[in-house]
Amino acid sequence: MVDYANDYNYANSRLSNSAVEWCGRILWVQMVDMDGSVRANYLDGSKAYGVMLKDLNNNNIPLGFVNYFGEAVFVTRIPKKQWKQGLTEGNLHNLTNGGGFYPKEQCLDNVIANRYPSIEMCIESIETGEAMSMAFCRNYAIGAKQLKGYELLYKGYGPVGVIHKSDEGVLRFELNEKHTYLQEDLEEIWEKENV
Repeated sequence: MVDYANDYNYANSRLSNSAVEWCGRILWVQMVDMDGSVRANYLDGSKAYGVMLKDLNNNNIPLGFVNYFGEAVFVTRIPKKQWKQGLTEGNLHNLTNGGGFYPKEQCLDNVIANRYPSIEMCIESIETGEAMSMAFCRNYAIGAKQLKGYELLYKGYGPVGVIHKSDEGVLRFELNEKHTYLQEDLEEIWEKENV
């Protein structure tokens, strides 16, 4: 964690025009004032009040799959030597489509809060055509319908298997041979959803 102490000019140069975390939400920092107060907005555009530099979480924002306009997009911070500490257009990368990602998108709040739809809601959204793919957590998403079920996507690696409902209506994961190590992780996610 970076400690800016009372060097507000330095903090302003590192944090202005970037996204950082504060109280479990992402803020777009406009400026750090000389008294240590921070002028910032939430990603929905509303003003954030009472923000002080010492209260910002300067750790890296957890990233992963983002549900973005009907598609699960895997967003990561690229290692890039730059003077900005927060997320910027210059250091966010969309591994799904190979492009950038705008750090002011509201859907990033869902990633930091770990708010995702259930696996069943993802499948339903794809079945109804509401979405082409949909994430159910930071690391996993469900993709296009296949003969045996729906593609199971892992991080930025693409399909690692399929997910389908048995005749009894029970969801099952069938992983490709080289991705069987993910089975336990998926079962834990499924158990948490069904508690």
